[in-house]
Amino acid sequence: MEDNSALTRHQLLACLELGKALAAELDATRLLDTILHKVSALLPAEHWSLLRLDEATGELRFELSVDLEPSVIHNLRLRPGEGIAGQVALQQQPMMVTDVSTSPFFSTRVDHLTGFTTRAILCAPLLFGGRTLGVLEVVNPRDLDPGALHFLAAAAVPFSLLFLDIDNFKRVVDTYGHLNGTRTLQEVAALIRQCVSAPAFGVSYGGDEFVVVLPGLGKRQALNTAEEMRRTLSQMQFLANRGLQVHIEASFGVATYPEDATDRTGLLALADQAMFDVKRRGKNAVGVSDPATHR
Repeated sequence: MEDNSALTRHQLLACLELGKALAAELDATRLLDTILHKVSALLPAEHWSLLRLDEATGELRFELSVDLEPSVIHNLRLRPGEGIAGQVALQQQPMMVTDVSTSPFFSTRVDHLTGFTTRAILCAPLLFGGRTLGVLEVVNPRDLDPGALHFLAAAAVPFSLLFLDIDNFKRVVDTYGHLNGTRTLQEVAALIRQCVSAPAFGVSYGGDEFVVVLPGLGKRQALNTAEEMRRTLSQMQFLANRGLQVHIEASFGVATYPEDATDRTGLLALADQAMFDVKRRGKNAVGVSDPATHR
């Protein structure tokens, strides 16, 4: 039986594409626009909107929209809890409504102003640091299976970076030679790929350093992922197929967008610094960024 609660292969690949786009676009003023336009390209619908929450009033306002007239919705505000988007903001849970006429939450106010006819809605909250920053809304989507909602949720949550450096890697090279050192790094890269699943991905950052991008994971989840990866690395026997027993350990640093930094350079620098702090304290551990020390 098909598992409709999971993302399809196509949706996983779409999440991976989105994750790479987010990793490349961490500027706070452009990130949300990147999210919205990636979603509009990957999740066909009649229109898409991103609403921002005014924390002072609890109201939602239309920050960005695709295929809705900006002048009509520019000054529109949804009261706290108003409409399906308002409920998603309050409950901090994604919602799929296949027929809005059956929903007790649906508000016709936006349709009356725009002349649009809403039949179905997918909504996911933008959650950062436990707070609701807004709502990502897809109206009259072509795809109404649960996987579409999972994909939208994956696009709307924070993401973290792991920066990891192999401890004492020079000792591996000195003991087994440069060629086997390179082979060991190749096996480490393969192991990292096995430890994460799309939309997460890892890249070599040069030499014995790697960066892992974790879309959808907040600080606590990223720390758990890093600890599991650290433990797996330390228990692995590398180059076993060549009759060798190479054991390695690694130091990890974790930083989360936008809790720690709102640009790519700052986020990577914080994860890198957290890793070096681990190195100074004794290596083979996971460290977390402390933005306060870099202000």
